[in-house]
Amino acid sequence: MIILITSFYLHKILEIDIGAKKTAKLTRKAEALMALTTQEISKYILNKYVGPYEGGHIFLYEGSNAPLGTLYFGLNNRTPPASSYMNNKYLFHYRARDWSIVVDMLRNEKPLYIHWDNENNQGYLSTSKEPVGEEESTP
Repeated sequence: MIILITSFYLHKILEIDIGAKKTAKLTRKAEALMALTTQEISKYILNKYVGPYEGGHIFLYEGSNAPLGTLYFGLNNRTPPASSYMNNKYLFHYRARDWSIVVDMLRNEKPLYIHWDNENNQGYLSTSKEPVGEEESTP
């Protein structure tokens, strides 16, 4: 048995398939955007440990002084525990060696945001778009 599909019908079948893929892609993109939680960091408190335990933690706050979460810095020779976002609080875990990088971002970048990606179960800090070569302003 031979099935003959004319180019007109083949075009329509492909058009429907491509349209469905575009719709599915846009739906996935919208879901991914909804899965991303973002808040601006306005204030922070640093606590650096001394003595036998290396590390520290940083408390983060939004503009109304409500707590956003905590960044924990643990031993360099251990894999950090998984970070999380629960009850509208971010709990990120880093190695102690990352302390200066994160503190530098908090001190020098504005605005600075904290994000949680529900789809990938991962958090991160970020700046907004900045022009290349922009100097940091001094107060």
